[in-house]
Amino acid sequence: MDLELVSVDGGDSHVITAASVNIGRDASNDIAIQKDLLSRRHAKLSFVDNEWLIEDLNSTNGTSVNNRQINRPTKVKAGDVIKFGETAYYLKNTAEDGRTIVASRLPQKDTSAGGSVVIDDEPEGDQTSFQQSYQLPSGWTNVARPNSAYTKEAVDQVINRTIISKQLTPDVVLVFYVNETRPLVYGISAKKNDAFWTIGRGQDVKVRVDDPSISTQHARLVYKSGEWSLEDVGSTNGLRVDEEACSKVVLHDQCVVSLGRVDMVFRTFAQK
Repeated sequence: MDLELVSVDGGDSHVITAASVNIGRDASNDIAIQKDLLSRRHAKLSFVDNEWLIEDLNSTNGTSVNNRQINRPTKVKAGDVIKFGETAYYLKNTAEDGRTIVASRLPQKDTSAGGSVVIDDEPEGDQTSFQQSYQLPSGWTNVARPNSAYTKEAVDQVINRTIISKQLTPDVVLVFYVNETRPLVYGISAKKNDAFWTIGRGQDVKVRVDDPSISTQHARLVYKSGEWSLEDVGSTNGLRVDEEACSKVVLHDQCVVSLGRVDMVFRTFAQK
């Protein structure tokens, strides 16, 4: 079977070890997920006739597959995203490397090339809570994150708590909003001209962003002739600026680029 249920927000994961598993908030389930919007017995994942099926067990807040609410047993496979209430997981084939999830399946999130990289990851009843209106997420092409998250003041607060507090002086800073409360901060120093840094979810990249919408090798940050740019390297979900897909972006201070469903803010450190 070789299947694993993995949180899309990089939290918990559960290896599927039986042909039928119950999922819910109660500790007696095969997979217990302690979230208020999950019912005690929320859903069941079963392996039947060489196929995986997910079934909602009359839960309060419903189950969806790839942003579509289900009302009968539904086929699922590795790469599909399942939401239990408002908690989203994707299915991973443990016999393979984790594949990049097509971003439209993911729920909308709320709110050695000549350099050095600094990484900082910032901190973040008995009855089922009822979600009054079950709204399907709009998908990655229509993300509406509050503008206040990306103002110069808001981004600089994040940089002050990480880069500046450690008395570091990089040339530029990248702030990745993997989620609203845990921005990922990278300081980049260009030691020579014509330098580059790979960005992706894989283990062998210089700038690692662990989100299922990010490809193993997603993009390349380039410094050449005094100019910074970001280039797509054949990723699944690409680069977007102002909702427009692009293969290369010339970066300027406070530029916002979306990689899959993750937004990146580029800050020129010398201008802070």
